[in-house]
Amino acid sequence: MATTAVALAAISAGAWQPWLAAVLALLFLLSLPKCWRLQRRCEEERRCLKVAEAQFSRQQAQREKLAAQLKVAGARVAKQGAAIAKEIAYQRAEASPAAAEQAAAVQLRAEAEELQRLAEVLLLCITWSMDWRDDGDDGLITASQMARADYHTAFAEALAPGGAALVNRSLRQWAGDRFGGGKMFLWNVKDSFDPPRLDGTAWTFDNDSKIFPVNRPLLTKTHKIHVFESFAGAYAGWKHACRFLQDHFSIPFQTVGLEFDLSTCVAYAMSHNASIIDPKTAHAPINLAKADGDFIIHASLEDDAWVPMVSEWGVPLMSISSPCQPYSNASKGLGLDSDQGCLLPSAILRCRILRPIAVMIEQVNGFSTHRHKTHCLQVLKAVGYKLIWQRTLDASEFGSVSRLRWLALAVHRNSQEIEPVQCESWPQIVQLFPQMLDALFPEPIPQSMQLTVTEKMLACAKDTCFLPPFMKHLKNASGQEVLHARMVNENGVIPTIMAMYGQQHELDRSTLEKKGYYGHFFGSCEENLRFLHPAEIQMCHITYGEAFVENDFKQAWKNVGNMICCPHATLLLTNALNLLKIVDKKLSMHEVFDALFQNRLKASECRVVTGSFATMFVRKDDNSCDWDLHMRHYDEFCKNEECVFQLPEGKAWSPSIGLFNSDCKPQPSEGEASQISQCAQTEVDAISDTMKFNPLLRIKVETAKRLMIMWAYADVSPHDLSCHFNGKMTLEDSMDSEDGFAFILKHQVSFQEMDHPEQFASPCLKEDALIFIKLERIGKYQEQLDKLNLESVRFDQFGIISVGQKLYHDTMFFDFRISHQELDQYACMILAAFLGTQMSFQWSEIAMQFNLSIQGEEIQRKTLERFWTQIFSQASAEALQISVHAMHLPSITEVTYQMKHPFPPDAFALLLAVVTNRALLDTLVETGAIRVVLKWKGKTLWDGTVSQSLNVQTLIALLQIGFFPILLGKNMRLVYKAKQYCDVTIGELAQNNANQSAIFQLVAECSGGTGTKESQRAYVRNSLAATLLEQGFSIDWVAPTTETIMSKVGLKQTTAITQLPPGKQRVDSLLKICDDCGLTPPPKMTRAVAKTAQAGETRARKKIVVQIDPNEYQIEPSFFLAQNDQPLMQQKEIRHKSTGVVMLSYESAAPWIAEGQRITADELAMIIPGQHEIQGSLKHEIMNIPCKDSAMRPVILKATVVQLGEKCVKTMTSEKPAIDEMDCTTIAITLWKEDWQTEEWSHIVDHPFAFVRQTLASQGHDEILQATWGRSLRNQKQQTTSQHATSLQFHATIQTDKLRALLTTSGFNKIWITPKDRMGRLDSTWRVIWIEGSLPHLNSLASKTNGCAGLVKNRTSMGLRFSAVDFDQAWGVLFPGKPTPKPHDVNMLFHAQSLPYGCNADMLRKWGEQLNWDIHPIKALGPNAWLIGSKVHPPPGILTFNSKPVLLKHLPPKDATAPSPIVAGPKPWKSDAKRSTNANEQFGMQGDPWAPAAQQKGLPPAFANTGPSETKFKEQDAKIDEQNVKIQKMNDALEKLTADTKQEFLNVQEREKQSQLQMHTAIQAVKSDLESAFQNAIQQQSVQLNGTLGELRALLQAKPKRARANADGDMEDD
Repeated sequence: MATTAVALAAISAGAWQPWLAAVLALLFLLSLPKCWRLQRRCEEERRCLKVAEAQFSRQQAQREKLAAQLKVAGARVAKQGAAIAKEIAYQRAEASPAAAEQAAAVQLRAEAEELQRLAEVLLLCITWSMDWRDDGDDGLITASQMARADYHTAFAEALAPGGAALVNRSLRQWAGDRFGGGKMFLWNVKDSFDPPRLDGTAWTFDNDSKIFPVNRPLLTKTHKIHVFESFAGAYAGWKHACRFLQDHFSIPFQTVGLEFDLSTCVAYAMSHNASIIDPKTAHAPINLAKADGDFIIHASLEDDAWVPMVSEWGVPLMSISSPCQPYSNASKGLGLDSDQGCLLPSAILRCRILRPIAVMIEQVNGFSTHRHKTHCLQVLKAVGYKLIWQRTLDASEFGSVSRLRWLALAVHRNSQEIEPVQCESWPQIVQLFPQMLDALFPEPIPQSMQLTVTEKMLACAKDTCFLPPFMKHLKNASGQEVLHARMVNENGVIPTIMAMYGQQHELDRSTLEKKGYYGHFFGSCEENLRFLHPAEIQMCHITYGEAFVENDFKQAWKNVGNMICCPHATLLLTNALNLLKIVDKKLSMHEVFDALFQNRLKASECRVVTGSFATMFVRKDDNSCDWDLHMRHYDEFCKNEECVFQLPEGKAWSPSIGLFNSDCKPQPSEGEASQISQCAQTEVDAISDTMKFNPLLRIKVETAKRLMIMWAYADVSPHDLSCHFNGKMTLEDSMDSEDGFAFILKHQVSFQEMDHPEQFASPCLKEDALIFIKLERIGKYQEQLDKLNLESVRFDQFGIISVGQKLYHDTMFFDFRISHQELDQYACMILAAFLGTQMSFQWSEIAMQFNLSIQGEEIQRKTLERFWTQIFSQASAEALQISVHAMHLPSITEVTYQMKHPFPPDAFALLLAVVTNRALLDTLVETGAIRVVLKWKGKTLWDGTVSQSLNVQTLIALLQIGFFPILLGKNMRLVYKAKQYCDVTIGELAQNNANQSAIFQLVAECSGGTGTKESQRAYVRNSLAATLLEQGFSIDWVAPTTETIMSKVGLKQTTAITQLPPGKQRVDSLLKICDDCGLTPPPKMTRAVAKTAQAGETRARKKIVVQIDPNEYQIEPSFFLAQNDQPLMQQKEIRHKSTGVVMLSYESAAPWIAEGQRITADELAMIIPGQHEIQGSLKHEIMNIPCKDSAMRPVILKATVVQLGEKCVKTMTSEKPAIDEMDCTTIAITLWKEDWQTEEWSHIVDHPFAFVRQTLASQGHDEILQATWGRSLRNQKQQTTSQHATSLQFHATIQTDKLRALLTTSGFNKIWITPKDRMGRLDSTWRVIWIEGSLPHLNSLASKTNGCAGLVKNRTSMGLRFSAVDFDQAWGVLFPGKPTPKPHDVNMLFHAQSLPYGCNADMLRKWGEQLNWDIHPIKALGPNAWLIGSKVHPPPGILTFNSKPVLLKHLPPKDATAPSPIVAGPKPWKSDAKRSTNANEQFGMQGDPWAPAAQQKGLPPAFANTGPSETKFKEQDAKIDEQNVKIQKMNDALEKLTADTKQEFLNVQEREKQSQLQMHTAIQAVKSDLESAFQNAIQQQSVQLNGTLGELRALLQAKPKRARANADGDMEDD
């Protein structure tokens, strides 16, 4: 700026030299941008100042507006107070006698003035609350905040008559007598030190002064945690959460609620058995700290009468659930502009006096975005609390009702009792629905008349003018569409339940048009719509405890609409408890909500307790209270006219007692506990005479290998303990021992059958000690555990102990949750290993351990060993004190579960099964898939989401592994909707469920039913003997062994062994019993058994169909001939235009068959071992072919011969005359035990062939049976021995021309004959008419028809057989007027998929007619899948149904096994593959045994491989090959020329690139020289210019040598 000023001055004065003026002008121009920047900065500052002033003005206007609103609110309150005072005055004036009118009027005027003054104080309170700041723990608040009087009369008497009193040390003494000492809060007092007083008085009190005790209850493990519920409500969700955590997590609570409405207080008391107190009507103050039970205070939040008692009681935790209507989007959303909206900051202000450690706030979702939210949170901050967690959560995430609520948790800033912990949300689970929660009442629904939907409601629901904001997209929809959108069923999420549920249609039309009609209905169609019962609404939200419902459903719906649901309250309360330092082990949110879900109130488990004015829904087994007595007291209360608005003077009320004096100890009814009784000090240590003395006894468990310790209560009998160990342990007295054991549990070999008693002992593991306890099977188990000082025990093998669960003999309790280890293996690998091995589980009473034995291949055994050893998580294994060890032997693997505690075997087996199943099924989980729930023993075994393509058979297979410790190899049945399912996918089961879920009940496989006890013993004896004989034991040892087992061991244990499936588990269990009986076989016999078992495995392998290698067999050279009778040679492979025969497998021949073309003009054929169906035009036939195997052994193969040449290959013909073959038919002959006498049947089962021949011969059919074979004995459908057989069947062949005569007498002669075809199936040329009736009736019907071919019988019915020709005529005689059924002769089954949805049988028949394919629809396998049958294969190509592709899958018969191609001769060896090469070399693959010798002598082969036609073709091929060689040489020369030309072009391009590079380099050099010269010139000019400017600068700065004579004169030239 200085430079600029000098320049301007010089210019204005006129420069003495022009060049100097130019320089100064240049300097001026250079300074101009700096000036402009400074100017812009000043303008910006002025603009910011104006914006700040405008903002300040707006804030000031907002403050004024808020003040005006507060004044209006205060005026409204004052007006209401005056109106109330006036109304009270009128009422009292009418009720008062004439003599007391003047005194009453004076009193009423005083009350009115007091109400008006209170309204003004409230206005000041609201105004000043916006500027409050916390002054620390001992700070005082402005006196006007607590200006209301009416406290203790005792303190009023201490005041001076003049209206003021001087209180000094006597105050402390008085407060100590009244409150027990401690910190006190002085309110509205005057400091007495200014001016100082001579008597040492500190404060001056008057009638407006207050004194409050500031009590902080002891927060220890043994003391109850106090929870104060402001706006408690009728449902009292906070109280539900406290009761749940107290019952299942042993956290003691005492709650005090606050409500201004008396009917709401009564509903609260009925729901939670609390006592109602009213501080305004009580004759004396109530000390809550010394009272038992829970309370609900009938008072308003603004009333000061309740504050001293609650402050004295102490409030660690406080909940605030103020009315939500002022902040709801469905209402006007006035917020603090309404009276109800101001209740939220008013409740927060109470925290300044009550000083809770944590404050839990719940409000409607609209509060999170409301404009007054900031003001409310400022009040929270001003009173000393900071918000540590807030979130908006929908109750539908853990329930089936949508209920969005803003939840917040605040803590005191200066509290030292808080431990910082991260707050959590509830666990994420799948969507729940009312049906899944069992929250809906079955028909008839209680009080269903009030649930009816009226026509007016339907009209409002259909009106598009009444659409709420979230349904505006339906503004153009029809009324039915809108109504359908308002409907929800049992498989849907219920919309939010509001306070006006069922009453919103009563609002005025303008409100409905502006806000919308929020009504919704329950049902699936308009005819069955209804409202939800209030109790159903509570259960849909997931509730705990009981449900209390007034008979007036409008009030009941209002109560549930205003409630805080139990999950919301539980979430906040759990987070608040985790903040307190007294909680050693923080509550796991997953465990808490799992327990809440398991112990929720269910509709199916409720019983109804009715009264005149209300109904209670309680659990069926809940006898903790006399509910009928509660309802009688409630009815009496409702009928009492004195209890309309408030309690009578000096009275309190409790559901268990009724009305009682609030200033004295109540006398509860028999069996009921007092709610506010005060215990004397002597009662704490006293023991009641009726208390049951049940000591805990120490027991030593002693076996030959282990010494263990356990405990048991004295009421546990020795029989209970022996039952847990299967009678293998006995209890002996040890009271005289010095080691402190009361009893000794020793091992004994006993086979006594132990029956489980109705009352049994249950094992319990607590703090590393195994305790046996005895629980009542009726009642809440958690309460019984608490009485036994087992509060921390709240888990069983499945998880959380639920209310109402059934107690089983194998149930075991824990003080921790059992968890499994996440598998690092695929379930399919484990399943494959399980199917390929044999396992057995055995419990060792001597070692007190579980032994798992696995037999099979090494890799499979190691897979299962890894699975079973890593099933428990590390934490669970350490808590259970178990260790798992594995030992690998050459052919077996042993896995041992060693335990520190003597766990009962059945309880540990159940524990192992639960953990194993959950670990296996967790590998199937897929996110976003179908939910599957498996329930067993009334509890959830597994809950997860799986793919819809998962088959139920996969679940069954995995469950067989998981349940092996219990079922020992038996299968588990899956029952869904009262039906058992096997081969079906999860998606097909869940497709009809709207909630996309499937709940399965697990049922173990059942077996049994063997008749009388003697027959059962015989069956068991034979089964045990058969098992031992199958293992190779000699009959001499098996016979006495089975007799010894049957005499020593009970029938129950042996029957259990016989019901096991065949395998290692059955054998090991039987051998263990033999060992217990001292029947161990000798070593030599054991080795023989092993050899026999190995031989049995070899025999089993021999039954497998033999698959041969065609390369190992050579056809006899002279069998196949050419048309000129020359023998054809066997070729190695099929070649173009060759001749001979080639033996190929079907896989190798399939491409040639698919091609379907003849490839030679001579004889060429493929020989395919086995019988195959060839599709196509190639000629083929099936024949038996003589061959030799690799060992040169003769073999006859059944093979399919396919002709590939124009000339057919033929076989050699015999010159001897042909022998006539007899046409015969196969029949099945069946005899039933019920048709014969006992002696006859014994002869039949021993000699069936001879007996049938003799019987038929006596009937004129002598020598009719040609061959007989295959005797089979059956009992029902199971194979059995001759002693237990009920039917016998064998097969035979007869001449076909004699079949009709034999069939005519079948059945009538008690010999039942069934004709078969050559494939062993029923002969389709005969048809049966099944008829109900007795044998004489069928005889008479057979006589009426012509051509009856005997009787037919199965297990349940009989029928008449006719030939296909006589069937129509016989049907017309037996069933005249009925259409004749069409025959359905099908021998192939197909699974048709991708059919149109809902396809039926008629559609399939029309489809078959279009394809010219005769089909028979058999059974629908789904909405778009069918099982169809046909005689022939479907047409070739892609099959379509209405232009949509259809997939057909051929289903072969279950008993269809590929027959062995070896008709006669030895089967192939394993070493044949190695021998085949040498044999082929010796035999010669060309089929000529003389070829090697002829080759050595230089002779040509005996037979050329090519025919005459092929020789000419070869000559022509040689000429063509010669021409091809010449053409190839020309192509090579042309390619060389092309390559040379291409190389020349590349050379030219390279030379051109080099020339361009040289030119570019020269140009760059010239450019560089020019740039260097230019830069040098510029630098020289710059140096010269700087020198000139430097001289000019020096000249300007130099002082003049002489002064100017005339400064103002003009300068003269020299």
